[in-house]
Formats: sequence, C-alpha cells, structure tokens
Amino acid sequence: MTEDRTSPPLLARRWRRERSEDESDAVGRAERDLKALIDRAPRIVHRRIDERIEDIRIEDVAVGDLLLARAGEVASSWR
Repeated sequence: MTEDRTSPPLLARRWRRERSEDESDAVGRAERDLKALIDRAPRIVHRRIDERIEDIRIEDVAVGDLLLARAGEVASSWR
C-alpha cells in the first residue's frame, strides 16, 4: 500500500522538513545581521582631555573619560 500525498505521516514529515529549512534560513539571517552590527562597532573613540581631543582605541577607554561622539558615528554601550 502506498501513501498518498495527503496522508498524515507524509504531511508531518513534509512539515518538519519545511520547518527545519525555515529555521536554518532564520539562523543564517540572524548571523549575518549580528556580523553587520559587530562590523559597525567603533574601534576608535574620541576622548576629551582639557581643551584637546585625542583618538584612542576603544580598549583604552577608562571609567570617567569624557568621550565625544560626532554626527554619523555609531556609539555602543557595551564593551
């Protein structure tokens, strides 16, 4: 006896396969979006010391530093 295309077991297998493909697509999109965000993260920041501004690596920022964010620059609150 052969299963027709609308039999419950066949439909269940098709549903699981399509769901798995949808989840794989979603994971791929999420990974690309996360990479795009990381690529935009600042690597250099502008620190104000007295009346001058100096560019420093983000790793060198210390608590209490006064930082300058210029128009169009991306600012991140995590380290």
